[in-house]
Amino acid sequence: MMNKCLSFAGRLQLIKSVITSISNFPCSVFRLPSRCLDTIESLCSDSHKAKVSWEDLCFPKEEGGLGLRRLRDSSRVFALSLIWLLFSLSGSLWLLGRGIIYFVMVLFGM
Repeated sequence: MMNKCLSFAGRLQLIKSVITSISNFPCSVFRLPSRCLDTIESLCSDSHKAKVSWEDLCFPKEEGGLGLRRLRDSSRVFALSLIWLLFSLSGSLWLLGRGIIYFVMVLFGM
């Protein structure tokens, strides 16, 4: 019944805001495991009535998608911004020497 109340653009905006609010805060504080990101994306794409795959919806609008962001991409952006903050705000020599290797390995699972 709710499908008739919201327009297509309204439903798209609702999906964008809910998905980003689920993942933005935890991703901005620490790195979420890839299994967690996969679970959230599978909940979004777990519709048997879907005529288009979730991967196709995540393309930019110019390429035929709806402009939704992949959770892995936004998680990586938040991890890189955390690395930037760690190195730009502290003048520690330890961070300059050994820290960069350690943080890249921890944040990106290498």
